[in-house]
Amino acid sequence: MAESLAPADRPARRPLLWLGAVLWAAVFVALVAAFFLRGDRSAPPEPGTELVAADGGEAGARLLPGGVEPPTEPVYDPEGLPAFSLTERRGETVTNETLEGSPWIAGFVFTRCATVCPRVTKAMADLRKPLEGSGVKLVSFTVDPDYDTPEILTNYSDFYDAKDDKDWLFLTGDRGEIYTLIGDGFKQPVGYEDGHVDPNQAIFHTNNLMLVGPDGVVRGKYNSQDPTDLIKLRRDALELAGEGDEPASGENADEAAAAGAGAGE
Repeated sequence: MAESLAPADRPARRPLLWLGAVLWAAVFVALVAAFFLRGDRSAPPEPGTELVAADGGEAGARLLPGGVEPPTEPVYDPEGLPAFSLTERRGETVTNETLEGSPWIAGFVFTRCATVCPRVTKAMADLRKPLEGSGVKLVSFTVDPDYDTPEILTNYSDFYDAKDDKDWLFLTGDRGEIYTLIGDGFKQPVGYEDGHVDPNQAIFHTNNLMLVGPDGVVRGKYNSQDPTDLIKLRRDALELAGEGDEPASGENADEAAAAGAGAGE
């Protein structure tokens, strides 16, 4: 028979037993944590990651720095947008006061954009005919003002056949002023990440169109890639312009639907 351990030898193994118990407990805790967290199999998207539109969301928009998504239902300042003074492509100065008295629709693009911006501008272009003669203005703000000079914006507007359209403004100016207007006033995501050679990687912004009342107060946001939202934007803008809010019918309904469908091309 094997000799039994002396009582003095047994305590020497106790630290090993305790160590093993601690390790097994750690493994068990890790397994339990993995079980409860298994529903989130992917890491949060990095800042600048493109978001997917859902139920009228912001396709093409980006997360704010720090990975924070902007609020879905922002509260707009009842006193109106922050004061701004920017330069139109024809060289004229445009301010809050310039636009007061008529409703206007704002969009945010930049001329070097190869992703969502052409579709946003196309949606603006398709809104022109249904709104023609109503007094509703279209205002495109560049989010790349260091590159988008008045001359470049003139060429850009010519491409969308807006050369002689005095009711469609293309604004540039100080980047900080424009970003403050978009972020603080319109409550929409916008930003510039240094270190990217490609401006499509450096610049992020919303693809929403924003409706502003004659009093300068933001009335709402509309997804430029959603045909239903574009029809609603058209109706709301005409209502603000004092042309009633009758449901679109006949030829006008076709034009509104075509505007929405064309925006997604």
